[in-house]
Amino acid sequence: MEDYTFSDIEYEQLLLTVTSTFGNGDPPDNGEVFGRQLYEMRNPPLEEGENKSKRKISSIHLAMSSSHYHGKRDDSQPLANVRFSVFGLGSRAYPNFCAFARSVDRLLGELGAEPVYEKGEGDELCGQEESFRKWVTGCYEAACKTFFLDTNLKDYSDALATLTKEWQPDKFRVCVHKGLLPVTDLCKNLSDIHRKNVYPCRMLSRTNLQNEESPRATIIVKVDIQNEPMLVHEPGDHLAIFPQNQPSLVNQLIKQLTDATPPDEPMLIEYNKGKKGEDWKPFDRLPPGCTLRQALLQYLDITTPPASQFLAILATLASDSKEKDRLLDLSKGTTVYEDWKFDKCPNMVEVLEEFSSLKVPASLFLAKLPLIQSRYYSISSSRQYVGGEIHCTVAVVSFRTQGGSGPLHHGVCSSWLNRIAKNTIVPCFVRKASAFYLPELKKAPVIMVGPGTGIAPFRSFWQQRRIEMELKFTSHSVGKPLDAISEDQEGPVWGDMALFFGCRHPKLDHIYKKEMEELVSEDVLAMARCAYSRDPNQP
Repeated sequence: MEDYTFSDIEYEQLLLTVTSTFGNGDPPDNGEVFGRQLYEMRNPPLEEGENKSKRKISSIHLAMSSSHYHGKRDDSQPLANVRFSVFGLGSRAYPNFCAFARSVDRLLGELGAEPVYEKGEGDELCGQEESFRKWVTGCYEAACKTFFLDTNLKDYSDALATLTKEWQPDKFRVCVHKGLLPVTDLCKNLSDIHRKNVYPCRMLSRTNLQNEESPRATIIVKVDIQNEPMLVHEPGDHLAIFPQNQPSLVNQLIKQLTDATPPDEPMLIEYNKGKKGEDWKPFDRLPPGCTLRQALLQYLDITTPPASQFLAILATLASDSKEKDRLLDLSKGTTVYEDWKFDKCPNMVEVLEEFSSLKVPASLFLAKLPLIQSRYYSISSSRQYVGGEIHCTVAVVSFRTQGGSGPLHHGVCSSWLNRIAKNTIVPCFVRKASAFYLPELKKAPVIMVGPGTGIAPFRSFWQQRRIEMELKFTSHSVGKPLDAISEDQEGPVWGDMALFFGCRHPKLDHIYKKEMEELVSEDVLAMARCAYSRDPNQP
């Protein structure tokens, strides 16, 4: 979405938008500019003196600003010649489900565009893939009718149902390539693969914030950013971290592949481009010279349950007829698949164990497994307070599947951060918060509510307030000049900052308790209240 040339939108005949929603109804990173441009096309006048760069756009704001829309359009509107449809990805476990997609759908309508097919929404908790398949099929049929295209919908539907994406055993191969240099620059490769700048930071320290008697762990991770000037951040921003898979899981998976190359030899993935005969070309999805172990450890997602389309490919590789039928049934993406996915939440090792007749070539995983995605953590520190570091508050995730009776699973990133050694390189980048900052007006009161690790961003808030009060600074923006407070300024300088925190037990998981008490005694926090859900002596 961020690569789209917005000036072309008026000349589009058909515009299909697929987008997720982040946070409290905000657009995803790559959709923020598109959302702002769409909003400003709909609401061009700016108030006198308004700073255009400060018009932070959220889906909630977009939806509220468009409450008068009743579906009326005329030929004078800027997008009157555009046909469109929108599909939103989200989870009903969160408020403001698919809010950004709904806002885009509404704004396009307000600007005169005509829906070629109704908006679709996919809930990751129930039938997301089935919903998407229904929307794609409906869009295809509606667009063909709208633009008078003569096509066979049945052929298309059959292709969509299997969606093997042209992978066939004789179309891909993996070769040991001793002439290639081993891959060493992980952050550069991640930058190339994900098309964003990823920076190497060193792990400085890791401390468990919970009591040693607690069965769970919450860690504060500190990374060194002194050599990375591009990692400028403000309280409220996020640190995106690219983790690695568990080595034991990678080793198990390598053993189950049928034609695995030596796991630590540089390899080259190729595909046969020729329809008749052989025309092998490099398949540059992964960096040349990457080893099989590196691919499965650092680049490919082997823990997320496979998509139904991937199961359709696996069905072609099963030698047992019952397993083949079961895989085909799951590949339909119905509630059968959803129940299987959420009950077992299987990683790729467990999938191969459940369907033991599968003979899976390495080329399938290297070509079709999804990439490991970055994990986002609220930054728990103020740069002006801690200097060249970033702190993150991380709950170490572990759980048993199948209602507690299944295998033990670990969160990919939290468990990685909890086991890596000091000075290990942590690939990361900063994601700016779209509308989650301390108020510009220092006199404004601040109420912070954060149970558990939800307290993470507020630690950056109170550290910022603490350093400002100590040095009598009035500006909290990193990189901007800090102006001293005038001693004869009338009225209170600082608005009250109140914290409401929640955890299970005061002796086990009240993280940052001592820090909170110090802040109250120093009048940085006007109050700090905590509710304990497992303490019988306190409601």
